[in-house]
Amino acid sequence: MQQEDISEKIEVITINIGHNDSELRADHFARTNKMPYPVIFDEKSKITTQYKVFGVPTVIVADTGGTIVFRQYYVPQAEELIKLLR
Repeated sequence: MQQEDISEKIEVITINIGHNDSELRADHFARTNKMPYPVIFDEKSKITTQYKVFGVPTVIVADTGGTIVFRQYYVPQAEELIKLLR
């Protein structure tokens, strides 16, 4: 699988856990850093609680059915993600 194929198979969503932050600051950070994917501000910790986020970063990969196939507290290498997508 070539790297350009990956973007057609995944959707990236970033969750700002809202701890000691504001939605305004999170939005400013995303715009300043030209983040190419949506950032959701989890002010009331609903997503953080639902997905049991305990540390930053938490990387969760779910398949198209919503089943979590990967959960780690580090940013995985591209090769590791490619294996999950096969």
